[in-house]
Amino acid sequence: MTMALFDLDNTLLGGDSDYLWGEFLVGVGAVDKQVHQRENARYLAQYQAGALDVHEFLSFQLEPLTDNPVDSLLATQPEFDGQHYTGKYLGEPCSGIGKVHWVREWAARTGMSLADSWFYSDSYQDLPLLSLVDHPVAVDPDDALREHARLQKWPILSLR
Repeated sequence: MTMALFDLDNTLLGGDSDYLWGEFLVGVGAVDKQVHQRENARYLAQYQAGALDVHEFLSFQLEPLTDNPVDSLLATQPEFDGQHYTGKYLGEPCSGIGKVHWVREWAARTGMSLADSWFYSDSYQDLPLLSLVDHPVAVDPDDALREHARLQKWPILSLR
């Protein structure tokens, strides 16, 4: 069976879900507007420049959960100490090489094979997973991925 994998942000979605989540938190008053918007913009700029410290970013993103009970979370579970969210995360971050880790783990757990697999992404940061699959596709790619895809003769397409 052929497997197709899709990046979410700026590939299937026309935007960054992490950034939009932060804007939602500001809108409902769950975080300090000025502080959160400043830091959210700073992390987005780092990501776009390819310089994001994913560990620091995840600590920032998960910190607002420390004041909320478990039943209010509808997402991948962050670290929980039995009574509260700790503001930390469990396991390998699902970013860059971490996506390779999680795809391999999921494939092994489900009995899926990466043979003849496809991966669609917009970001040079996804190069580890793009390089792993048999059919990498650059979708509305950032400049670095566009150049890499051109040199590797990978398909480049636009959904916008």
